[in-house]
Formats: sequence, C-alpha cells, structure tokens
Amino acid sequence: MRITEEQIKAAHKALKNENGGAWQDYFGLLFLEEFHKVPREQALHQIAFGGEDYGIDGYHFDKAKRNLYLFQFRWSNDHEQFKPGFRTLLDHGVSEVFGSNAEAKSRNAMVNGLKQVLRDHHNKIDQVNFHFVFTGEPEKAENSSVLSAMREDLENKKHVIDSWWGREMNMVIEYRSLSGKRAHIVVDRTHEYPLKLSGSLEKDGPQGQQMIIGMGRLYDLYGMFRHMGSRFFERNIRHSLPEDGSVNRILERAFRDIGIDKKLEPAMFAFNHNGVTFSAQRIEPDKNGYRITEPRLLNGAQTITTMARFIEKNKGRDDIETIKDRLKRIEVICKVIIEADDAFITTVTINNNRQNPVDSWNLRANDQIQLELSDHFRTKLGMYYERQQRAFEGLTEEERDEQGITDDKAVQLLKLAQTFLASEGELVVMRSMRKAFEEDKQYDAIFNMKRLDVDPRYVVLCYKVQFRLPLLTRSILERGENKYSFVGRGRHLLWALMCQAILNDKDLHSMAERYGQDLAISANYMQYIGSLATGQCRALLSELVELPANAEAVKNGEFNFLRSKQSFDFCMEVAKRRFGWEKRKLSGSW
Repeated sequence: MRITEEQIKAAHKALKNENGGAWQDYFGLLFLEEFHKVPREQALHQIAFGGEDYGIDGYHFDKAKRNLYLFQFRWSNDHEQFKPGFRTLLDHGVSEVFGSNAEAKSRNAMVNGLKQVLRDHHNKIDQVNFHFVFTGEPEKAENSSVLSAMREDLENKKHVIDSWWGREMNMVIEYRSLSGKRAHIVVDRTHEYPLKLSGSLEKDGPQGQQMIIGMGRLYDLYGMFRHMGSRFFERNIRHSLPEDGSVNRILERAFRDIGIDKKLEPAMFAFNHNGVTFSAQRIEPDKNGYRITEPRLLNGAQTITTMARFIEKNKGRDDIETIKDRLKRIEVICKVIIEADDAFITTVTINNNRQNPVDSWNLRANDQIQLELSDHFRTKLGMYYERQQRAFEGLTEEERDEQGITDDKAVQLLKLAQTFLASEGELVVMRSMRKAFEEDKQYDAIFNMKRLDVDPRYVVLCYKVQFRLPLLTRSILERGENKYSFVGRGRHLLWALMCQAILNDKDLHSMAERYGQDLAISANYMQYIGSLATGQCRALLSELVELPANAEAVKNGEFNFLRSKQSFDFCMEVAKRRFGWEKRKLSGSW
C-alpha cells in the first residue's frame, strides 16, 4: 500500500470546493479507496470533512466480513497525535453513535450516515473495529502509557456497544501503519460478574455519580481477580506491597486463623477490615443481587492478592475445599461507584487508600500528567518513569525491550518532583513533600503540561545531582572546613544552585548530549558537576553567609536561613551580577 502526501494534496485540491476540509482529511479518503476498495463517490460520504468532532474520522461496513470499521486518521509518524481525538471518542463519540444519542440527529453529516448504516444493517454486523491509522510505528503507540489508559477506557465501554446490539459483540482496537505493520487488541468479551450485596444502600454524588454500599463476599472479588488478572487492579495506585511486609503478614495470619486453625470466625473479618472500593461501568440489580460490568479495584488490592497467595500456597492440602468454604463466608464492606469520570475516580482513590500507609505521591500515579511524563521519558530517552510504586522492578527484560526501555534505572516520581522544586528554589516546599502532593494547587505547580516542553535531557542533568550531594558537599568543605562548615545544612540550596548552574551553562546543549541521555553517574559527569559546585556555587554560598544576619546565625548554630526561598533569590541576584545567570525553569520552551 502506498499513499503519498502529493496524492493527498491533489485529492484535496480537486475536491475541497465541494467537500471542504483540510488536506490531511483526504488521507482517510485515499485509505478507504486503496485498502477497502471503496469507490470514491461512496467514500466521500464515509469521511468527516468538518462538522462536530466525535473522534471518528471515517467508517466502513464490510458486508462480506460482517465487520464495522471506525477510523481515526493521522498523516503523521507521531503516535501522540492520536491523544486528543481518542479522548474525544471516549467523551463523546461512543455515546453519540451507540449510547444515549444513538437515535438523535448529529451535527456531523458523516456520523449521521454511520447511524443510518447501523440501523439498516443491525443484524449483519458481528465485530466493531476501531482502527487508528498513521505513518508511524504501531508498537510505539501500543506502548504509550496515555494511549494504553485510553485504550482501557474504550475497552470498558464495550458494554455500551453490546447494549446497542442487544448481544455480545467482538471489538478490536488496532494501530495500523501504512507500512503494513499492526498492533491490535481483541476484546472478545465484556467482563460482567454477579455480586451479592446484603443490606445495600445507595448514595447519589454531586454530579450524577452513584455509590452502592453493602456487605459482599471477599471470595467473589477474589474470583473477579482470578478471571481478570492484573486488569482488575489497573486503577490502583501501586503494584502490590512486598509479600513479607507487615500488612500482608497480618492478612495471611487472619486467613490462616479463619480457614485452617479455625481460631477466628469468618464474621470477625469485616469488623477488622476497612472494606474495599471499586469503580464499574455499570451495575444493575437482578434476582440474586447485582450484575457488575467492568469492575476496577480502587483499594483493597493487598487483601485480594494475599488471599490468592494463601489459597495457592495451600492448594495441595487435603482439606483445601473445607478451607475455601470458610473463606467464602468472609464478608467485607463494598463500595461500588458508577457514572464517575477519571478525575472523580482519582479523588476517590486518594481518599480511600488509607488502610495501608500510602505516601501521598503514590496516590497521584494515574494522573494524566504522570502518564504523559511516562511517555515523555520513554519515547525521548528510553527511560522508564516509575510513577507506580515498585513497578520497575516487576518488569521482565522482555517487557523492557518491548517498551523501548534502554536504561537499567528508572526516573522516580518523588525524586522528579524534588528536582522540579529544587530547580526553582522552592526549598520550603521541599521540606514538606506530602503536603505538596496532597494540596492540588501545589501539586499542579510541580506537575503540569509545561514540563513536557523542556528538553528532558536538561531534567536528567539536574535529576542526577541529588545522588551526589554528599560528595559535592565534601568537595566544598575541602576548600575550607571551618569557612564552609555550614554547607551540610543547606544541601537543598546547593542542589537548587547546581540546577541553575547547569541550566545557565553556555555548554548546556553539549552537556545534555553527553550526560543527559541516561541515568548513569560517570566519572566525567562527576568532574563536571564538581567543578560547578566548588566554583560558582561555592562563591554564591560564600556571599550569602557573609551577610551580617546570616554570619551571626551561623555563629549561633542557626541554619534555617539556608532553607528559605529568600536565600535562593539572593544567590540568584548575585549570580546575575557576577555570572550573568537568569532564573531558568525546567518547564516551557526557552
């Protein structure tokens, strides 16, 4: 298959007066003609040339294969170009075509044509294919953290498609390149399970969200996990805690006391446990309780994984069925949340993960900006961004290769946040990182989309400094142990000044090329940052301490001034006067 930019522009030139649209829109037209052999006159009605955007650029119904194809087209080799359209498809497209607006007229002629085809051929379609067509590498799209999260959201909407047809449908999500390469996921079933909740209550949320609360069998949740695997935990904030950790030891002892030793009645478990919370695409009552569609656990993963390990460990016992019977009597408080968007689910996740000690930065693991940063470091530098606790150590060599990870170390979420703060001299915030992640305003100042605009190699140069701060401190002390005895009390300030020294270096681009493409701390890198520490940064710290008030404070053994934003600002004023520095941030383009 060969489609050229010249062909696309020629089609646009010939047809734009009648059909409108940008020249890139005609990529889809040529694709339908070339690959699906759709006559031009017909294909023109199956491509969107403007109108309301629903995240669907075109469609095709293959009568022989009984397949419906819904397309997004991007004349680009950059898979990130799919992100805005994919979000629109999730937010508006699926519901417009298959959901609440399916029978209404759309503000898009192509979508109206699609709806008519669906009505006319309702019983002649067995599979719905979402194809994302571009000129790049499908594997890179498949490995994108952001696109993977969106793909999961689309998979979770399969029940909407099933409901429209009134039967189980096959669904395929595929990234396709003009080179012929493909990467696809077949979603051949909707995950739907029975769930009995005794004494259930319902609570409406502020914006249409719903929560159902009741006592549910822990064994039923274990069954969902066995069937869905790690997919059941995709909304969770971290990978499981260590098997030999205190939380899991306590849980395993409880299962042993209930199932094997019979020292504890199953009914006691609910009194000792905070309960579990999960989201779902849909929950409907039936004669035996409820049926829940596409559940995702938000908290309680340790309880379920520990039960799974306990059963696996004891499966060879002669009395395993008796043990299971007792475990099946364990109930926990279950909260099921539906009709909630990602932001709401994130908030619920943060506020429900208090049963086990969870650092506030781990509660942000699934935020959009964290997914974007994951893509950013992997695609630009081949580095893994460990936004989920303990995720990197769980990757096999094969998985690293598949994701294009070439570095044997990972950029860690908390340390990256500290790097951003250090580079901006936010020394006070650095002393209370939990608060910084808990308060939205502070968190948004640290992590925002502008961080994606700066060269990631500059970030890595500054990031690695923190691992050698003790050595840099000693290097300065060697220039005068009495004169610089205060330096050890101001490591964050030293880090902040080191970041500015790096970002103001006239050879920054060259240094980024040499030392910013991996997380290794080489002897040459140490020599480079050592010269900055003992040169410009030492001079700035000297002037700071020579201020009368600060000199008196050091004399009295008081060093709080080394931890203030004012001290950083003073040093930067001196640096501007002496070295021509400007305050530079690891955000935006400059």
